[in-house]
Amino acid sequence: ANGRLASVPAVGAAMPGNGSTVDSAAVKPKAATPRTKSAAGGATRQRRPMAETAALVAAIEAVQPDVTEADLAAQLGISTSRLKTIKREMRALEPVSPAPAKAELAAA
Repeated sequence: ANGRLASVPAVGAAMPGNGSTVDSAAVKPKAATPRTKSAAGGATRQRRPMAETAALVAAIEAVQPDVTEADLAAQLGISTSRLKTIKREMRALEPVSPAPAKAELAAA
């Protein structure tokens, strides 16, 4: 009735059943950075930025040219589908090379 959602307790309010109180961090809005749930324990962790992951992919592929996507993803601690997404999005961001001039084509 006071403008708060019934499911979000007020800061300092007693939690039913355990007698503890809610601290202000528990009712703050979620951060805008991408987060993912870890497989063990369900705790959230921040994702590595896509550009940083793409740079790591390029570095690993330069050192290990025969690395498989599965091995590469495992080394980075990401899924193969996430690796494919990163590669696809980074390709989309690459500048397109200009077409060769007619004189260059004639010289070849």
